[in-house]
Amino acid sequence: MSGARWSKTRRYRPVRYGVEIDGVRHEASSVIVTRSRHYAGPYVVAPAAALGEPLLHVCLFERWGRSHTLRFGLALLLGRLPRTAGYRVVAGRDVRISVLSDAGENGRQPVQIDGDDALTLPVSIGLAAVAVRMLRPA
Repeated sequence: MSGARWSKTRRYRPVRYGVEIDGVRHEASSVIVTRSRHYAGPYVVAPAAALGEPLLHVCLFERWGRSHTLRFGLALLLGRLPRTAGYRVVAGRDVRISVLSDAGENGRQPVQIDGDDALTLPVSIGLAAVAVRMLRPA
């Protein structure tokens, strides 16, 4: 590993997020907001989530650091994430996410929607009052 890369790795600080769900404040190192049980295909992140229910499920990764990141990733692959210490899911209707510490990213923290950078924090996420009509190929 080059000296510059090693120095950057040693100085790594995890990003911390403030997550407000229906007015209740939480902190997390990573956040997924979903209405579905699954993430990235077959992986269960929010067991109680159902598309027919008018709730957002906010997946909070509450622990920081490389070892926790590896543990969460392995738990996801093994289907054990919802039972992993430091991970919990909170249901709500109104979610606000902001940066508490930017980890040297110059304050720009991207928000991904289906894997694409779409916005930057802070964001507010809520549910529409009426259903949105969707079209699909025949």
